[in-house]
Amino acid sequence: MQVRGYTYKKRIIFLIFGFFFTINIISNGGHFDANDGIETFLVTESIVLKHTAKLDPTVPSVDALSFNIRPTMQALHSIQTGTSLKPDEPMKPMYSMRPLILSAIGVPLYMIADLLNISPIPVTAILTNSTILAFTSVIVFCFASELTKSRKVGFVASLIFGVTSFAWPYNTSLFPQPLESLFLIAATYFTYKSSLNKKRTHTVLGALFLGLSLNTHPTSFIFLPALLGYAILKLRNRKNIILFAVVLGFLILFLCCLNYIRFGSPFDFGYGTYGSLQVHSGWIGLLGLVFSPGAGLLFFFPIVILLPFAIKKMYSKDKILSILFAYVIVSAWLYFGTLSYGEPFAWSGAGGWGPRYLVPLTPFISVALAYLIMDSSRIMKVIVSSLSVIGFVVNLLGILTWYAYGYSYGWAVEALWKAENSMNVMTWVPQYSPIILHAKALITNYVGTIDISAYPTGYMRVGLYSCPVDSYLFCKFGLIPIIIGVILITILSYIILKNGRFIFPKKTLDQ
Repeated sequence: MQVRGYTYKKRIIFLIFGFFFTINIISNGGHFDANDGIETFLVTESIVLKHTAKLDPTVPSVDALSFNIRPTMQALHSIQTGTSLKPDEPMKPMYSMRPLILSAIGVPLYMIADLLNISPIPVTAILTNSTILAFTSVIVFCFASELTKSRKVGFVASLIFGVTSFAWPYNTSLFPQPLESLFLIAATYFTYKSSLNKKRTHTVLGALFLGLSLNTHPTSFIFLPALLGYAILKLRNRKNIILFAVVLGFLILFLCCLNYIRFGSPFDFGYGTYGSLQVHSGWIGLLGLVFSPGAGLLFFFPIVILLPFAIKKMYSKDKILSILFAYVIVSAWLYFGTLSYGEPFAWSGAGGWGPRYLVPLTPFISVALAYLIMDSSRIMKVIVSSLSVIGFVVNLLGILTWYAYGYSYGWAVEALWKAENSMNVMTWVPQYSPIILHAKALITNYVGTIDISAYPTGYMRVGLYSCPVDSYLFCKFGLIPIIIGVILITILSYIILKNGRFIFPKKTLDQ
Protein backbone atom coordinates (compact mmCIF):
# COMPACT_ATOMS: atom_id res chain seq x y z
CA MET A 1 0.00 0.00 0.00
CA GLN A 2 2.82 2.37 0.80
CA VAL A 3 4.47 1.73 -2.54
CA ARG A 4 1.20 2.15 -4.40
CA GLY A 5 0.44 5.33 -2.47
CA TYR A 6 3.86 6.80 -3.19
CA THR A 7 3.56 6.03 -6.90
CA TYR A 8 0.11 7.58 -6.92
CA LYS A 9 1.49 10.73 -5.32
CA LYS A 10 4.25 11.05 -7.91
CA ARG A 11 1.73 10.65 -10.72
CA ILE A 12 -0.47 13.43 -9.32
CA ILE A 13 2.54 15.75 -9.02
CA PHE A 14 3.50 15.04 -12.63
CA LEU A 15 -0.06 15.78 -13.78
CA ILE A 16 -0.19 19.04 -11.82
CA PHE A 17 3.10 20.18 -13.32
CA GLY A 18 1.98 19.26 -16.85
CA PHE A 19 -1.33 21.09 -16.38
CA PHE A 20 0.23 24.40 -15.32
CA PHE A 21 3.24 24.11 -17.63
CA THR A 22 0.88 23.76 -20.61
CA ILE A 23 -1.15 26.78 -19.48
CA ASN A 24 1.99 28.89 -19.17
CA ILE A 25 3.41 27.76 -22.50
CA ILE A 26 0.32 28.55 -24.58
CA SER A 27 -0.16 31.90 -22.80
CA ASN A 28 3.49 32.95 -23.07
CA GLY A 29 4.48 35.88 -25.26
CA GLY A 30 7.92 34.47 -26.08
CA HIS A 31 9.73 37.70 -25.26
CA PHE A 32 11.26 39.40 -22.24
CA ASP A 33 10.13 42.33 -20.13
CA ALA A 34 11.19 45.74 -21.36
CA ASN A 35 14.52 46.10 -19.54
CA ASP A 36 15.40 43.86 -16.59
CA GLY A 37 14.68 40.61 -18.40
CA ILE A 38 16.63 41.67 -21.46
CA GLU A 39 19.57 42.54 -19.24
CA THR A 40 19.35 39.13 -17.55
CA PHE A 41 19.24 37.37 -20.92
CA LEU A 42 22.21 39.34 -22.23
CA VAL A 43 24.21 38.11 -19.24
CA THR A 44 23.17 34.56 -20.20
CA GLU A 45 24.43 35.21 -23.71
CA SER A 46 27.65 36.71 -22.34
CA ILE A 47 28.24 33.52 -20.33
CA VAL A 48 27.69 31.30 -23.37
CA LEU A 49 29.42 33.33 -26.06
CA LYS A 50 31.94 35.49 -24.18
CA HIS A 51 32.63 33.13 -21.25
CA THR A 52 32.12 35.89 -18.72
CA ALA A 53 29.51 36.55 -16.04
CA LYS A 54 29.74 40.25 -16.85
CA LEU A 55 27.24 41.96 -19.14
CA ASP A 56 29.08 42.28 -22.43
CA PRO A 57 27.59 45.10 -24.56
CA THR A 58 28.83 43.47 -27.80
CA VAL A 59 26.75 40.27 -27.68
CA PRO A 60 24.60 39.79 -30.83
CA SER A 61 21.18 39.86 -29.15
CA VAL A 62 21.64 43.56 -28.31
CA ASP A 63 20.90 44.28 -31.96
CA ALA A 64 18.41 41.42 -32.35
CA LEU A 65 16.33 42.89 -29.51
CA SER A 66 16.77 46.50 -30.73
CA PHE A 67 17.99 47.23 -27.21
CA ASN A 68 19.64 50.55 -26.46
CA ILE A 69 22.26 49.20 -24.09
CA ARG A 70 24.19 52.39 -23.42
CA PRO A 71 21.81 53.72 -20.69
CA THR A 72 22.10 50.36 -18.93
CA MET A 73 25.90 50.38 -19.09
CA GLN A 74 25.85 54.03 -17.98
CA ALA A 75 23.77 53.14 -14.93
CA LEU A 76 26.02 50.19 -14.01
CA HIS A 77 29.12 52.33 -14.47
CA SER A 78 27.70 55.12 -12.32
CA ILE A 79 26.59 52.82 -9.46
CA GLN A 80 29.80 50.79 -9.37
CA THR A 81 32.39 53.50 -9.99
CA GLY A 82 30.67 56.68 -8.84
CA THR A 83 31.53 58.36 -12.14
CA SER A 84 29.61 58.95 -15.37
CA LEU A 85 30.37 57.20 -18.62
CA LYS A 86 31.51 59.87 -21.06
CA PRO A 87 29.56 60.16 -24.35
CA ASP A 88 32.54 59.04 -26.45
CA GLU A 89 33.89 56.53 -23.92
CA PRO A 90 33.73 52.91 -25.14
CA MET A 91 31.54 50.55 -23.13
CA LYS A 92 33.26 47.73 -21.30
CA PRO A 93 31.74 44.55 -19.84
CA MET A 94 30.44 45.14 -16.32
CA TYR A 95 28.70 43.08 -13.67
CA SER A 96 24.91 43.47 -13.61
CA MET A 97 22.97 43.59 -10.34
CA ARG A 98 20.49 41.15 -11.90
CA PRO A 99 20.63 37.70 -10.25
CA LEU A 100 23.29 35.49 -11.79
CA ILE A 101 21.30 32.40 -10.81
CA LEU A 102 18.50 33.39 -13.21
CA SER A 103 21.00 34.03 -16.01
CA ALA A 104 22.62 30.67 -15.24
CA ILE A 105 19.25 28.89 -15.55
CA GLY A 106 18.99 30.27 -19.07
CA VAL A 107 22.40 28.92 -20.13
CA PRO A 108 21.31 25.32 -20.96
CA LEU A 109 18.23 26.64 -22.77
CA TYR A 110 20.41 28.97 -24.83
CA MET A 111 22.84 26.16 -25.66
CA ILE A 112 20.04 23.78 -26.68
CA ALA A 113 18.53 26.44 -28.97
CA ASP A 114 21.97 27.13 -30.44
CA LEU A 115 22.51 23.41 -31.00
CA LEU A 116 19.16 23.13 -32.79
CA ASN A 117 19.96 26.25 -34.82
CA ILE A 118 16.91 28.17 -33.60
CA SER A 119 16.70 31.56 -31.96
CA PRO A 120 17.58 31.35 -28.25
CA ILE A 121 15.45 34.42 -27.49
CA PRO A 122 11.94 32.85 -27.70
CA VAL A 123 13.20 29.50 -26.34
CA THR A 124 14.62 31.12 -23.20
CA ALA A 125 11.68 33.50 -22.85
CA ILE A 126 9.02 30.80 -23.19
CA LEU A 127 10.57 28.08 -21.05
CA THR A 128 12.25 29.86 -18.13
CA ASN A 129 9.49 31.46 -16.07
CA SER A 130 6.84 29.09 -17.46
CA THR A 131 8.76 26.22 -15.87
CA ILE A 132 9.38 28.15 -12.65
CA LEU A 133 5.71 29.06 -12.24
CA ALA A 134 4.62 25.49 -12.98
CA PHE A 135 6.96 24.15 -10.28
CA THR A 136 5.63 26.77 -7.85
CA SER A 137 2.08 25.59 -8.58
CA VAL A 138 3.21 22.06 -7.72
CA ILE A 139 4.63 23.20 -4.36
CA VAL A 140 1.41 25.10 -3.60
CA PHE A 141 -0.57 21.97 -4.43
CA CYS A 142 1.59 19.72 -2.23
CA PHE A 143 1.69 22.19 0.67
CA ALA A 144 -2.05 22.93 0.67
CA SER A 145 -2.92 19.24 0.18
CA GLU A 146 -0.89 18.15 3.17
CA LEU A 147 -2.14 20.94 5.42
CA THR A 148 -5.79 20.19 4.66
CA LYS A 149 -5.48 16.44 3.98
CA SER A 150 -7.32 16.91 0.68
CA ARG A 151 -5.93 16.91 -2.84
CA LYS A 152 -9.09 18.62 -4.09
CA VAL A 153 -8.34 21.57 -1.85
CA GLY A 154 -4.68 21.46 -2.91
CA PHE A 155 -5.64 21.63 -6.57
CA VAL A 156 -7.98 24.57 -6.00
CA ALA A 157 -5.21 26.38 -4.09
CA SER A 158 -2.80 25.77 -6.97
CA LEU A 159 -5.40 27.15 -9.40
CA ILE A 160 -5.73 30.27 -7.25
CA PHE A 161 -1.99 30.80 -7.52
CA GLY A 162 -1.56 29.63 -11.11
CA VAL A 163 -4.35 31.44 -12.97
CA THR A 164 -6.03 33.95 -10.65
CA SER A 165 -3.03 35.75 -9.16
CA PHE A 166 -0.90 38.45 -10.78
CA ALA A 167 2.02 36.00 -10.82
CA TRP A 168 0.59 34.40 -13.98
CA PRO A 169 1.44 37.21 -16.46
CA TYR A 170 5.08 37.04 -15.30
CA ASN A 171 5.55 33.89 -17.37
CA THR A 172 6.43 36.34 -20.14
CA SER A 173 9.40 37.91 -18.41
CA LEU A 174 12.76 37.27 -16.82
CA PHE A 175 11.97 39.23 -13.68
CA PRO A 176 13.47 37.44 -10.64
CA GLN A 177 10.31 37.54 -8.48
CA PRO A 178 8.82 34.26 -9.82
CA LEU A 179 12.06 32.41 -9.04
CA GLU A 180 12.22 34.02 -5.61
CA SER A 181 8.61 32.86 -5.07
CA LEU A 182 9.49 29.28 -5.92
CA PHE A 183 12.51 29.16 -3.62
CA LEU A 184 10.74 30.80 -0.67
CA ILE A 185 7.63 28.61 -0.72
CA ALA A 186 9.76 25.50 -1.38
CA ALA A 187 12.01 26.38 1.58
CA THR A 188 8.95 26.73 3.81
CA TYR A 189 7.33 23.55 2.53
CA PHE A 190 10.36 21.28 2.94
CA THR A 191 11.18 22.73 6.36
CA TYR A 192 7.57 21.99 7.34
CA LYS A 193 7.91 18.45 5.96
CA SER A 194 11.13 17.92 7.88
CA SER A 195 9.44 19.03 11.10
CA LEU A 196 6.94 16.19 10.62
CA ASN A 197 9.08 13.30 9.44
CA LYS A 198 12.59 14.37 10.63
CA LYS A 199 14.03 13.36 7.24
CA ARG A 200 17.44 14.90 6.59
CA THR A 201 16.69 15.12 2.87
CA HIS A 202 13.83 17.52 3.57
CA THR A 203 16.00 19.46 6.02
CA VAL A 204 18.68 19.92 3.37
CA LEU A 205 16.10 20.93 0.76
CA GLY A 206 14.55 23.49 3.11
CA ALA A 207 17.91 25.13 3.81
CA LEU A 208 18.99 24.82 0.17
CA PHE A 209 15.94 26.61 -1.20
CA LEU A 210 16.15 29.31 1.46
CA GLY A 211 19.78 29.93 0.53
CA LEU A 212 18.91 29.98 -3.16
CA SER A 213 16.19 32.58 -2.51
CA LEU A 214 18.85 34.83 -0.94
CA ASN A 215 20.98 34.34 -4.05
CA THR A 216 18.00 35.25 -6.24
CA HIS A 217 17.14 38.58 -4.64
CA PRO A 218 18.50 40.35 -1.55
CA THR A 219 14.99 41.20 -0.32
CA SER A 220 14.69 37.56 0.75
CA PHE A 221 16.84 38.54 3.72
CA ILE A 222 13.78 40.21 5.28
CA PHE A 223 12.17 36.76 5.49
CA LEU A 224 15.30 35.03 6.81
CA PRO A 225 14.72 35.63 10.56
CA ALA A 226 11.24 34.10 10.50
CA LEU A 227 12.18 31.10 8.36
CA LEU A 228 15.30 30.47 10.42
CA GLY A 229 13.31 30.80 13.65
CA TYR A 230 10.67 28.42 12.31
CA ALA A 231 13.34 25.85 11.48
CA ILE A 232 14.87 26.07 14.97
CA LEU A 233 11.49 25.79 16.70
CA LYS A 234 10.03 23.01 14.58
CA LEU A 235 12.98 20.80 13.63
CA ARG A 236 13.90 20.24 17.31
CA ASN A 237 16.29 17.46 16.35
CA ARG A 238 19.74 18.94 17.07
CA LYS A 239 21.43 17.18 14.16
CA ASN A 240 18.82 18.46 11.72
CA ILE A 241 19.12 22.02 13.06
CA ILE A 242 22.90 21.89 12.64
CA LEU A 243 22.51 20.43 9.15
CA PHE A 244 20.04 23.19 8.24
CA ALA A 245 22.44 25.86 9.55
CA VAL A 246 25.46 24.40 7.72
CA VAL A 247 23.72 24.22 4.33
CA LEU A 248 22.23 27.70 4.72
CA GLY A 249 25.52 29.11 5.98
CA PHE A 250 27.39 27.68 2.99
CA LEU A 251 25.00 29.36 0.54
CA ILE A 252 25.20 32.69 2.39
CA LEU A 253 29.01 32.43 2.31
CA PHE A 254 28.84 31.68 -1.41
CA LEU A 255 26.67 34.77 -1.93
CA CYS A 256 29.11 36.93 0.05
CA CYS A 257 32.03 35.69 -2.06
CA LEU A 258 30.06 36.34 -5.24
CA ASN A 259 29.25 39.89 -4.09
CA TYR A 260 32.91 40.49 -3.28
CA ILE A 261 34.00 39.32 -6.73
CA ARG A 262 31.32 41.33 -8.53
CA PHE A 263 31.12 44.53 -6.49
CA GLY A 264 34.10 44.56 -4.13
CA SER A 265 32.23 43.92 -0.89
CA PRO A 266 30.53 40.81 0.61
CA PHE A 267 27.50 42.94 1.51
CA ASP A 268 27.16 44.92 -1.75
CA PHE A 269 24.47 43.61 -4.10
CA GLY A 270 25.15 46.22 -6.78
CA TYR A 271 22.13 48.44 -6.11
CA GLY A 272 24.07 51.38 -4.67
CA THR A 273 21.92 53.74 -2.58
CA TYR A 274 18.76 52.00 -3.86
CA GLY A 275 19.58 49.11 -1.56
CA SER A 276 20.00 51.22 1.57
CA LEU A 277 17.56 52.00 4.39
CA GLN A 278 17.51 55.69 3.51
CA VAL A 279 15.11 55.02 0.63
CA HIS A 280 12.50 53.73 3.12
CA SER A 281 10.99 57.01 4.18
CA GLY A 282 7.50 56.93 2.67
CA TRP A 283 4.08 55.60 3.57
CA ILE A 284 1.96 56.09 0.43
CA GLY A 285 3.04 52.71 -0.84
CA LEU A 286 1.49 51.04 2.19
CA LEU A 287 -1.89 52.21 0.95
CA GLY A 288 -1.06 51.81 -2.73
CA LEU A 289 0.01 48.16 -2.48
CA VAL A 290 -3.43 47.32 -1.13
CA PHE A 291 -5.93 49.87 -2.45
CA SER A 292 -4.57 51.57 -5.60
CA PRO A 293 -6.41 50.46 -8.77
CA GLY A 294 -3.14 50.39 -10.71
CA ALA A 295 -0.98 48.35 -8.33
CA GLY A 296 -3.16 47.20 -5.43
CA LEU A 297 -3.57 43.64 -4.23
CA LEU A 298 -7.33 44.02 -3.97
CA PHE A 299 -7.57 44.74 -7.70
CA PHE A 300 -4.97 42.30 -9.09
CA PHE A 301 -5.60 39.45 -6.62
CA PRO A 302 -9.16 40.07 -5.32
CA ILE A 303 -9.38 36.92 -3.24
CA VAL A 304 -6.74 38.40 -0.94
CA ILE A 305 -9.62 40.15 0.85
CA LEU A 306 -10.29 36.79 2.51
CA LEU A 307 -6.70 36.42 3.73
CA PRO A 308 -7.30 37.65 7.33
CA PHE A 309 -9.99 35.00 7.77
CA ALA A 310 -7.71 32.34 6.28
CA ILE A 311 -4.82 33.27 8.59
CA LYS A 312 -7.17 33.18 11.58
CA LYS A 313 -8.34 29.70 10.65
CA MET A 314 -4.76 28.65 9.96
CA TYR A 315 -3.79 29.90 13.41
CA SER A 316 -6.33 27.58 15.02
CA LYS A 317 -4.70 24.61 13.25
CA ASP A 318 -0.98 25.49 13.34
CA LYS A 319 -0.02 28.56 15.36
CA ILE A 320 3.68 28.70 14.48
CA LEU A 321 3.15 28.17 10.74
CA SER A 322 0.42 30.83 10.66
CA ILE A 323 2.72 33.30 12.42
CA LEU A 324 5.42 32.55 9.84
CA PHE A 325 3.00 33.18 6.97
CA ALA A 326 1.74 36.38 8.58
CA TYR A 327 5.32 37.59 9.09
CA VAL A 328 6.26 36.94 5.45
CA ILE A 329 3.21 38.81 4.15
CA VAL A 330 3.31 41.77 6.57
CA SER A 331 7.08 42.26 6.43
CA ALA A 332 7.06 42.39 2.62
CA TRP A 333 4.18 44.89 2.68
CA LEU A 334 6.05 47.11 5.16
CA TYR A 335 9.37 46.83 3.35
CA PHE A 336 8.14 47.63 -0.15
CA GLY A 337 5.34 49.96 0.96
CA THR A 338 7.83 52.35 2.59
CA LEU A 339 10.05 52.71 -0.50
CA SER A 340 9.94 56.36 -1.44
CA TYR A 341 12.08 57.20 -4.49
CA GLY A 342 10.54 57.92 -7.88
CA GLU A 343 6.90 57.77 -6.77
CA PRO A 344 5.23 55.38 -7.55
CA PHE A 345 7.99 53.36 -9.25
CA ALA A 346 9.75 52.38 -6.03
CA TRP A 347 6.93 50.54 -4.28
CA SER A 348 4.78 49.45 -7.24
CA GLY A 349 7.62 47.89 -9.21
CA ALA A 350 6.41 49.84 -12.25
CA GLY A 351 7.44 48.00 -15.34
CA GLY A 352 5.23 45.04 -14.63
CA TRP A 353 1.69 43.84 -13.97
CA GLY A 354 0.22 44.64 -10.57
CA PRO A 355 2.43 44.98 -7.47
CA ARG A 356 5.46 43.19 -8.95
CA TYR A 357 7.51 43.10 -5.76
CA LEU A 358 4.73 41.22 -3.99
CA VAL A 359 4.74 38.30 -6.44
CA PRO A 360 6.69 36.18 -3.87
CA LEU A 361 3.71 36.49 -1.52
CA THR A 362 1.22 34.91 -3.94
CA PRO A 363 2.07 31.25 -3.18
CA PHE A 364 1.90 31.92 0.57
CA ILE A 365 -1.48 33.61 0.20
CA SER A 366 -2.74 30.73 -1.96
CA VAL A 367 -1.65 28.09 0.56
CA ALA A 368 -3.22 30.02 3.46
CA LEU A 369 -6.50 30.29 1.54
CA ALA A 370 -6.68 26.50 1.45
CA TYR A 371 -8.08 26.64 4.99
CA LEU A 372 -11.06 28.64 3.73
CA ILE A 373 -11.53 26.35 0.74
CA MET A 374 -12.09 23.56 3.27
CA ASP A 375 -15.17 25.41 4.50
CA SER A 376 -18.15 23.48 3.20
CA SER A 377 -20.65 26.32 3.56
CA ARG A 378 -22.36 27.35 0.34
CA ILE A 379 -21.79 31.05 1.02
CA MET A 380 -18.04 30.60 1.34
CA LYS A 381 -17.90 28.48 -1.81
CA VAL A 382 -19.75 31.21 -3.75
CA ILE A 383 -17.48 33.95 -2.39
CA VAL A 384 -14.27 32.03 -3.15
CA SER A 385 -15.50 31.06 -6.62
CA SER A 386 -16.63 34.60 -7.48
CA LEU A 387 -13.40 36.24 -6.36
CA SER A 388 -11.37 33.59 -8.19
CA VAL A 389 -13.27 34.22 -11.44
CA ILE A 390 -12.71 37.98 -11.12
CA GLY A 391 -9.00 37.38 -10.47
CA PHE A 392 -8.79 35.10 -13.51
CA VAL A 393 -10.42 37.69 -15.80
CA VAL A 394 -8.22 40.51 -14.49
CA ASN A 395 -4.99 38.59 -14.92
CA LEU A 396 -6.06 37.15 -18.26
CA LEU A 397 -6.03 40.77 -19.45
CA GLY A 398 -2.40 40.93 -18.30
CA ILE A 399 -1.72 37.77 -20.30
CA LEU A 400 -3.46 38.78 -23.54
CA THR A 401 -1.82 42.22 -23.69
CA TRP A 402 1.80 42.78 -22.68
CA TYR A 403 2.07 45.26 -19.80
CA ALA A 404 4.41 47.56 -21.80
CA TYR A 405 1.82 47.86 -24.57
CA GLY A 406 -0.80 48.60 -21.93
CA TYR A 407 1.30 51.53 -20.74
CA SER A 408 1.82 52.54 -24.38
CA TYR A 409 -1.95 52.61 -24.92
CA GLY A 410 -2.28 54.95 -21.95
CA TRP A 411 0.45 57.25 -23.22
CA ALA A 412 -0.47 57.27 -26.91
CA VAL A 413 -4.24 56.77 -27.08
CA GLU A 414 -5.33 58.20 -23.72
CA ALA A 415 -2.77 61.02 -24.13
CA LEU A 416 -1.29 60.48 -20.66
CA TRP A 417 2.07 61.63 -22.01
CA LYS A 418 0.75 65.11 -21.26
CA ALA A 419 0.49 64.34 -17.54
CA GLU A 420 3.30 65.48 -15.27
CA ASN A 421 3.55 61.96 -13.82
CA SER A 422 1.72 59.52 -16.08
CA MET A 423 2.65 56.48 -13.99
CA ASN A 424 1.10 58.12 -10.95
CA VAL A 425 -2.10 58.66 -12.94
CA MET A 426 -2.16 55.01 -14.05
CA THR A 427 -1.59 53.92 -10.47
CA TRP A 428 -4.25 55.98 -8.70
CA VAL A 429 -6.94 57.04 -11.20
CA PRO A 430 -9.40 54.14 -11.73
CA GLN A 431 -10.22 54.81 -15.40
CA TYR A 432 -6.50 54.76 -16.24
CA SER A 433 -5.67 51.61 -14.31
CA PRO A 434 -3.69 49.10 -16.43
CA ILE A 435 -6.65 46.75 -16.03
CA ILE A 436 -8.90 49.20 -17.90
CA LEU A 437 -6.16 50.15 -20.38
CA HIS A 438 -5.53 46.49 -21.23
CA ALA A 439 -9.23 45.87 -21.78
CA LYS A 440 -9.45 48.86 -24.13
CA ALA A 441 -6.26 47.88 -25.96
CA LEU A 442 -7.62 44.37 -26.48
CA ILE A 443 -11.06 45.51 -27.68
CA THR A 444 -9.60 48.03 -30.16
CA ASN A 445 -6.80 45.72 -31.36
CA TYR A 446 -4.31 48.45 -30.45
CA VAL A 447 -1.29 46.13 -30.48
CA GLY A 448 -2.10 44.74 -33.91
CA THR A 449 -2.23 48.25 -35.38
CA ILE A 450 1.03 49.60 -33.91
CA ASP A 451 3.16 51.30 -36.58
CA ILE A 452 6.48 49.77 -35.65
CA SER A 453 8.38 51.89 -38.19
CA ALA A 454 7.98 54.79 -35.77
CA TYR A 455 10.07 52.91 -33.21
CA PRO A 456 13.54 52.04 -34.63
CA THR A 457 14.72 50.83 -31.21
CA GLY A 458 13.29 50.26 -27.75
CA TYR A 459 10.75 48.11 -25.95
CA MET A 460 8.00 48.61 -28.57
CA ARG A 461 9.93 46.25 -30.87
CA VAL A 462 10.35 43.60 -28.16
CA GLY A 463 6.73 42.42 -27.95
CA LEU A 464 4.45 40.79 -30.51
CA TYR A 465 3.47 44.13 -32.02
CA SER A 466 1.82 42.70 -35.14
CA CYS A 467 -0.47 40.32 -33.26
CA PRO A 468 -3.71 41.14 -31.41
CA VAL A 469 -2.81 38.94 -28.40
CA ASP A 470 0.46 38.28 -26.58
CA SER A 471 0.76 34.55 -27.30
CA TYR A 472 3.86 33.43 -29.20
CA LEU A 473 2.40 30.11 -30.33
CA PHE A 474 -0.77 31.75 -31.63
CA CYS A 475 1.05 34.62 -33.35
CA LYS A 476 3.65 32.39 -35.01
CA PHE A 477 1.71 29.17 -35.71
CA GLY A 478 -2.00 30.04 -35.54
CA LEU A 479 -4.84 28.36 -33.67
CA ILE A 480 -3.74 24.72 -34.03
CA PRO A 481 -1.17 24.65 -31.16
CA ILE A 482 -3.60 26.59 -28.95
CA ILE A 483 -6.38 24.08 -29.63
CA ILE A 484 -4.01 21.19 -28.91
CA GLY A 485 -2.93 22.92 -25.69
CA VAL A 486 -6.53 23.49 -24.57
CA ILE A 487 -7.40 19.84 -25.26
CA LEU A 488 -4.37 18.71 -23.25
CA ILE A 489 -5.29 21.03 -20.37
CA THR A 490 -8.86 19.66 -20.40
CA ILE A 491 -7.67 16.06 -20.31
CA LEU A 492 -5.18 16.77 -17.52
CA SER A 493 -7.78 18.64 -15.47
CA TYR A 494 -10.22 15.73 -15.81
CA ILE A 495 -7.61 13.22 -14.64
CA ILE A 496 -6.53 15.47 -11.77
CA LEU A 497 -10.10 16.04 -10.59
CA LYS A 498 -10.85 12.34 -10.85
CA ASN A 499 -7.80 11.44 -8.80
CA GLY A 500 -8.45 14.40 -6.51
CA ARG A 501 -11.27 12.47 -4.85
CA PHE A 502 -8.56 10.78 -2.81
CA ILE A 503 -8.54 12.13 0.75
CA PHE A 504 -5.43 11.76 2.92
CA PRO A 505 -5.61 9.08 5.58
CA LYS A 506 -4.76 9.99 9.15
CA LYS A 507 -1.18 8.95 8.48
CA THR A 508 0.45 10.57 5.49
CA LEU A 509 1.73 8.46 2.63
CA ASP A 510 5.30 9.14 3.61
CA GLN A 511 4.85 7.70 7.08
